[in-house]
Amino acid sequence: MRSLEDFAQIASDWFWEMDANLRFSYFSGPFEQVTGVAPTALIGRTRLEISANFDDSEHWREHFADLDAHRPFRDFVYPFKHGDGNPRWFKISGRPRFDDGGTFAGYLGVGTDITAERAAQQDLAGALEEVRETNARLERQNLQFDAALNNMSPGLCMFDGDERLVVCNTPYTKMYGLTPELTKPGTTLREMLEHRMAAGILPDMDPEEHIEQRLELAKSRERRYDVLELRDGRVFPSSLSQCPTEAGSRRMRT
Repeated sequence: MRSLEDFAQIASDWFWEMDANLRFSYFSGPFEQVTGVAPTALIGRTRLEISANFDDSEHWREHFADLDAHRPFRDFVYPFKHGDGNPRWFKISGRPRFDDGGTFAGYLGVGTDITAERAAQQDLAGALEEVRETNARLERQNLQFDAALNNMSPGLCMFDGDERLVVCNTPYTKMYGLTPELTKPGTTLREMLEHRMAAGILPDMDPEEHIEQRLELAKSRERRYDVLELRDGRVFPSSLSQCPTEAGSRRMRT
């Protein structure tokens, strides 16, 4: 029949025991192999004495409460004070022992070195923090860009290579009386042109002819200038140009 230690080592790195005074009385062989520390150097010492954060009372409060009450505990994590100056992180579980008379006799338990796992978690947390900072910085830049775009005098909008709206500033929206729905990214140029005709913004002309003419102009690779005269008498100089980007061609209308 296998011993308790044999079973413990299947799921853990080492097996440990404490006496009634909560001082270590035994470590199994794998402890030295995993940590590089001879068990004899720790026999007679408390867990707090070998920790690297003995002054962090909040970290230890719940664990001490378990020990004082002689309760079993599971997966308590603490930094071990290694001789090379670099703390190692241990995860331990234990259950109390009592003699035949019911008197508390100490603890026995298992331990695992999770230093590598802890380092990976910290690296991930650092990477996530970088992502959050980058996103926050980009959000601030976007807000600054939006403010600049919406406070410039000329109306401006940009379409992608499929003639779908990328961005449209406030002056352009007011110029053509665009609804909020039409200024959402993804709106097609045809939809915006159809709105102009339906709203009667442009002088009387054949709607489909005007739309097709504008769509053909949008496909041109040459910079084009035009003058738009609206039904209410307003006259706007207009330009159309292509702006190649990494994401594909963009068409700018002002």
